[in-house]
Amino acid sequence: MAKQIEIEEKELWNLDSTLADIIHQYLVAFKKSERLGVLYSHMFEEPDFSYEKYEYMVTNDTDWFLDELIWTFEVLSNGGVDNIPEVDVLIQEVFGAPDAMTFEKSETGLASMTFNLDEEKHAELRALEKHYQERINRGLAMFAKYFQSLWD
Repeated sequence: MAKQIEIEEKELWNLDSTLADIIHQYLVAFKKSERLGVLYSHMFEEPDFSYEKYEYMVTNDTDWFLDELIWTFEVLSNGGVDNIPEVDVLIQEVFGAPDAMTFEKSETGLASMTFNLDEEKHAELRALEKHYQERINRGLAMFAKYFQSLWD
């Protein structure tokens, strides 16, 4: 029988963030534990894999793997890429400039918005967001692929 947990209605509104927060906390605790089971991540996929070949780096590889998962779920539980401090600073620089957005009211009373963005900074922002989103996607793919290898 599955473990019964108490679910609050507000936790269902943004379920991805709620689950990311739970997974993040469990991964942090798992990393701190004295694990008997070990994640070898990508090493099992190598055609010439042998334990002896990697024995010296198993702990480092496991820690790297868990660190990537922990980072992924921490970012997701905090609201995603736009809340990474480095990205947030660029967002403020691009969209927070005094003349970045102007609003004009038409004769009919409808408002229109015009963007006057620093294109170089905007391109830098888009590239940084893409970089972090790709890292998140890799972390999620690794989590899904090795989900059943998370054991102690």
